[in-house]
Amino acid sequence: MKITSLYKGLWPKMYVVLRNVILPFSKIEQFYPKKGLIYDVGCGFGSYSIALALGSEDREVIGLELSKERVKKANATASKINNVRFEVRDLRKDSGLRDCDCISLVDLLHHVPHETQKEIIQECYRTLKKGGILLIKDIGDRPRWKYLYNYFHDRVIMRNRELFFIKPAKLREMCQEAGFRVVIRRIKHWTPFPHVMFVCSK
Repeated sequence: MKITSLYKGLWPKMYVVLRNVILPFSKIEQFYPKKGLIYDVGCGFGSYSIALALGSEDREVIGLELSKERVKKANATASKINNVRFEVRDLRKDSGLRDCDCISLVDLLHHVPHETQKEIIQECYRTLKKGGILLIKDIGDRPRWKYLYNYFHDRVIMRNRELFFIKPAKLREMCQEAGFRVVIRRIKHWTPFPHVMFVCSK
């Protein structure tokens, strides 16, 4: 099933298509557990959350997003999928997370102030079950031209006023300080974005 066919409205469809071009879900699904409770934080219109749910009936997926409009669209799109739902939630104020098997932060941290990034990672560690996984997909700093292209994309095309990129070595250190064991995986893809996945085990 094509996820885009589930969405109604031009902008949600375009957003989902663009996101899947920049980073196809197939490139990162291998890192997610096949069963258990998964929080997808900063889920946008919910395309990755829905793909996770469709990928395994043994997953319970909860997508969290700040935008009420996006959560409304995501819930409407996933209304007939029993193992996924979406909620308006701000981890910076009150995460409300319960014991879970996996937390996913895909292209979220570089939109969060540096002082808050550490707090979010610590909250993820606290919430995860023993043996749980925190998956962080963010932007690397090498090769430099890809990093600069992504910066241009975020600032000019997507019109994000503030960006808080963190070098992979520093992010790994931050996760390790929280208690995680960290493995870094660079994701190869033809688009000019330096994708990096941090697989953080509790």
